[in-house]
Amino acid sequence: MGAEPLLSVRDLKTYFFADEGTTRAVDGVSFDVRPGRTLGIVGETGCGKSVTARSILRIVDRPGRIVGGQILLRRDDGVVDLAALPAKSATLREVRGGEIGLVFQEPMTSFSPVHTVGDQLMEAVRLHAAKKTAKKTDRKTARKTDKRDNAAVRARAVELLDMVGVPRPEERLAAYPWQLSGGLLQRAMIAMALAGDPRLLIADEPTTALDVITQAQILDLIRDLQEHNDLGIILITHDLGVVAQMADDVAVMYLGRVAEQGRAETIFSAPRHPYTQALLESIPSVHHEARMKLPTITGGIPHPFDRPAGCAFHTRCRHTVPGVCNEKEPDRRVLAGDHESRCHLEQPPVFTLTPTGYGTGNGERLADNGSARVTVVEPTAPALLEVAEPAPEPAAEPAPEPEPLLRVRHLVKHYALGERRFGRPRGTLRAVDDVGFDLREGETLALVGESGSGKTTASRCILRAVTPESGDIFFRARSGDVVNLATVRRKDLRALRPEIQMVFQDPYSSLNPRMTVLDIIGEPLLVNGVRSRQQRVDRVEELLGLVGLRPEYMRRFPHAFSGGQRQRIGIARALASGPRVVVADEPVSALDVSVQAQTLNLLMDLQERLGLTYLFVSHDLSVVRHIAERICVMYAGQLVESGPAASVLAAPRHPYTATLLAAVPKPDPRARARFDIPRAKGPEQTPRPPGCQFERRCPHATTRCAAEAPALRLISPGREVRCHHAEDLVLPVP
Repeated sequence: MGAEPLLSVRDLKTYFFADEGTTRAVDGVSFDVRPGRTLGIVGETGCGKSVTARSILRIVDRPGRIVGGQILLRRDDGVVDLAALPAKSATLREVRGGEIGLVFQEPMTSFSPVHTVGDQLMEAVRLHAAKKTAKKTDRKTARKTDKRDNAAVRARAVELLDMVGVPRPEERLAAYPWQLSGGLLQRAMIAMALAGDPRLLIADEPTTALDVITQAQILDLIRDLQEHNDLGIILITHDLGVVAQMADDVAVMYLGRVAEQGRAETIFSAPRHPYTQALLESIPSVHHEARMKLPTITGGIPHPFDRPAGCAFHTRCRHTVPGVCNEKEPDRRVLAGDHESRCHLEQPPVFTLTPTGYGTGNGERLADNGSARVTVVEPTAPALLEVAEPAPEPAAEPAPEPEPLLRVRHLVKHYALGERRFGRPRGTLRAVDDVGFDLREGETLALVGESGSGKTTASRCILRAVTPESGDIFFRARSGDVVNLATVRRKDLRALRPEIQMVFQDPYSSLNPRMTVLDIIGEPLLVNGVRSRQQRVDRVEELLGLVGLRPEYMRRFPHAFSGGQRQRIGIARALASGPRVVVADEPVSALDVSVQAQTLNLLMDLQERLGLTYLFVSHDLSVVRHIAERICVMYAGQLVESGPAASVLAAPRHPYTATLLAAVPKPDPRARARFDIPRAKGPEQTPRPPGCQFERRCPHATTRCAAEAPALRLISPGREVRCHHAEDLVLPVP
């Protein structure tokens, strides 16, 4: 396979010891990482991916500790076993940051909010420079050298920020973390990880909280850094599309063990473990049929103290062999070359990729609905089948439009940007700028765009969580009256709030950790006049059943639940008051691919059963395809395209919509492509250019685009586009 491994992990075991029992978070993991190659470690939350990364750097929190195995790092002076070093070893301090860099999952919580980005980055530069100097010189000389010239340290910090593509790096040094966008903050985090010139970079979910365009730019950045520095990379993620675009080798983890590993092409073309196959099935795609429910994995990750006997996956596997899978742990089996799997099945179903996604070779999809088409292949199929381009869907005859449940017209919301002297603002951010759309009863309308496009602000204006500057939000209440939510007095809003509720993006921070599930879901009932505790208990039990949770869970606190279960609790809370409209703000962006599929299916089930109307906010068009009938694409606070989901995704007419489609990572290692979009100011740009807001980033821009702002206009029944050249452009469709 070429060069010697930079890192070799052998039979690594990291356990957590508590009074309740022992958690085998990492239980016999082995893999190699070579220079210039990327190992992708994938699996659901709770499978041990992040603990594996922390074990490599020996930063596992108590009561966890490494109880066995080797972590062999190849250094200039030989191979050292990091697992055998003392916890406070000088060698470990040299390795952390100096030879192995770590990019944390959530940069906003990883940076100190009370120190500038420059202070934190320059501190890292000083520390790593001091380590290298101390290694080469005696202590007395090292103490003198340690007081490096601040100008040199600052220059190195600027160089690092420039290397990772942060615009105006000198200015960003003085910014605080909360003043930077998620994408810029993640770039700064990568710059800090590179401060010690490491040879191995561990990226733990580096793009989870980012929109698809920022994610694509971060992935391109990591590729460039790898090419220029011959970095070995461990990429930890639950997004198989990201893995397919980035990884050379893949290790699929389940309950602390590697279920399957091999070359990326092999894992995606011929996955042999049922868990890998189930994960691939759950991937949403823009090519799926509209409103088709996603295949899901039965149940959830078992509690660490209730680890199943035999194969850990047998309780969720559709191919379990009684008397074998539930009694005996499978051994590691070498299938071919470096392709390994832990499964008792000699010939598990072989998968193939079709225009609508993954399926089994037995002629049906592993799904309850069985609606997707698949192609049968022989077990020895060496490669992925060619993915055909989907034919554009024929335009449907426009049906008579019913009276909208919600009508938004000329909605405007601005924010002042900081202050100069004498209290004057530096500028104005037009978060929502003359937005209008209709939401029909019983449908799902998706607001789509990257971070900063104004979609969340628009949804919060509808909820009156923020008050718009101007515009109208006409809502047809249950009483039949039409109320303007933009101008109604706050004391009159209380009667309307039960009819419009919200599901929040982050299932962890949106639930009060000091309240039980009964109190969390019952609070809206109490606020709306349900004083009887028994009535609240009965209603909460009913709501838990609706979202697929057990009644006994109502006495537990949020920390006892997984991310998917927490989001179900959030959905139950939103349904408690019996709403007609539910605003779902990125409800699945923080979830594993399998849990994401379960949540999307749940939302569609609830809509059918309860007649709900959804305003679905998202940046991911592959997710939107599964749940939305219509799409409104937002950029820089404006609607740039709207229409039926099928026609917008099959034939986008605005370059920004095509950009969003191109940025969605494809779960096919053969379809790797660089994301080419100018790094101009994003949708939050201010002051605004006089012409089209997307002109500076558009590959099709003309002089007219720079000088004249396009109007949102109707180009076909149900299709509106804000582009001068909408009828003339032929935009690529992934």
